Amino acid sequence: ILPEWLQIIAKFLPLVHIFEEMRNILIYDIINYFQILKAVLISLVYFVFGIMIFYMSYNGAKNRGTLINMGE
Repeated sequence: ILPEWLQIIAKFLPLVHIFEEMRNILIYDIINYFQILKAVLISLVYFVFGIMIFYMSYNGAKNRGTLINMGE
């Protein structure tokens, strides 16, 4: 069991919601699709955020001229 402040941080991790849902399925034999949807949406937000960071880094490197040309 995590301390209170770590539980707040853990709510932003998609695996926490997946594991909670797995526990509910095993113990209560009930599927709560909202937990699964939350995990998918959190993963999607992180994915979009990662793409944005990548493109910002790529454009910054392109503007500074620090990209390595690997072609011939």
